[in-house]
Amino acid sequence: MDSLSELGDQLVVEIFVRDLDRSLAIYTALGFTVGRRDGNFAALSWEGREFFLDQRSDLAPARGPARSNVRILVRDVDAVWAHVQRLGLRVEQPIEDRYYGLRDFTVVDLDGFGLRFAGPLSHPLSSGLPESLLSNHEYLSAPPGIRPATSADFAAIGRLGELLVRNHHDFDPERFLPVTSGTTQVYDSFGTKLDEPNTIILVAERDGEVIGFTYAGLEETDYMALRGPAGALYDIVVDPAHRGQGIGRLLLDATLEKLKALGAPRVVLSTAEKNVAAQRLFEGAGFRRTMIEMTRELKD
Repeated sequence: MDSLSELGDQLVVEIFVRDLDRSLAIYTALGFTVGRRDGNFAALSWEGREFFLDQRSDLAPARGPARSNVRILVRDVDAVWAHVQRLGLRVEQPIEDRYYGLRDFTVVDLDGFGLRFAGPLSHPLSSGLPESLLSNHEYLSAPPGIRPATSADFAAIGRLGELLVRNHHDFDPERFLPVTSGTTQVYDSFGTKLDEPNTIILVAERDGEVIGFTYAGLEETDYMALRGPAGALYDIVVDPAHRGQGIGRLLLDATLEKLKALGAPRVVLSTAEKNVAAQRLFEGAGFRRTMIEMTRELKD
């Protein structure tokens, strides 16, 4: 190469990912733009600087802390922090003022690569978000509050529970129950569990509207499942009109904290084979695959 158009072209970060489509969904939501894609390779950019993603099917699943990270300087790191929280990415280092003169935080993608967003400790000049996100009001809406459910919430919980049942039945009508006239009554009955010490029912609320909930509990040793005591996440659902804003992750994280406070050494859950969005949420929160349910119909 005889010359370089820009000094920045001399050093470009390229990371390996297991699923390029899923990684692109995350990085574009963060504000990266896709310059080009060629099969299992994609060239992204942030404020004119390139960043490469390369899919490797033999890449080992991410375990533990970030394997490495890249620092991204922004003008208002608090604005980016608020946006990232709504996306529900795993946080490795929460936002904090650092001794080296920056205010920063680190989040981790699905393959264990860290993204450290940082800004100077001086007063921000303007928002650190790219213009493509500033024009999208969905990302700028206030995050919901997460709180314990009350008896007044169960009409909304019943509606969301019916949606959860219907979605699963659509995934596999032979395996999952259909919605019936008694479905909402089942979720209404959760109200009797509010005072049970080992039961957790949380709701996400925005502007007085319940837009999601979780239902979880603490369980003893289960020899049929070959596991010791554990927290169990039974249900998690977000209203479709409010998805894609990190609300599921907020609910999940709050539920995990509640289960940890009850003494749960681990948390287990089940997810439908075709529910890819839920699997992405759980993997992003550090869950690993441990059991696979298989079904065979015994019809004549």
